[in-house]
Amino acid sequence: MKGMQYKTGLLLAAVMGSTFASSVAAQDGTARILAPWESEGQLFQISPNQVLFQGSANGIMYIEGETGQLDGAPFICPTRNLIDLEKETSEVSGNCIISPGADAGVVFAEFTCKGQLGSCEGKLKFTGGSEQYEGASGSGKMIVRTALVGLVADPATATVIRDAEGLAIWPEFKYKLPAVKPQPEGKSEEQ
Repeated sequence: MKGMQYKTGLLLAAVMGSTFASSVAAQDGTARILAPWESEGQLFQISPNQVLFQGSANGIMYIEGETGQLDGAPFICPTRNLIDLEKETSEVSGNCIISPGADAGVVFAEFTCKGQLGSCEGKLKFTGGSEQYEGASGSGKMIVRTALVGLVADPATATVIRDAEGLAIWPEFKYKLPAVKPQPEGKSEEQ
């Protein structure tokens, strides 16, 4: 069923994962970001020609040609995808939680993406952050490619969909991240 290549815009947001033993300077720049992802969720037939996918995607962001707070960051993006089966189009929107470092807080993002089934274009925007990422900002064009590996047996029963995978690309993502301060002495991951 072509209408199940829904995951065309899930991933946008990016997350970086690294442990910070010392302070890291603020980062302000433009980067090309690649983010492989996979997702799962449920499909609901909401009209004769429309299917709604609700679920989440997760993956890892990679900054091409450099390292820093965002390189290698994991992310999870709760998403909503409205699929038009007759026109074979998809409109995706969602939010992302990006984890640039251990115990340092997270970056929040939102995205939209539209296109034909299997690919879409849109925009990802950082909307802030928590703890040491408070004030994070940035935005850029997003391109998402999707490959559906698993099939849904019966959309009317909202069968769980697994094994949708893809790649999100931000060709020129402009961002600004605050400096990350070192962890206080004696703070452990258990606290």
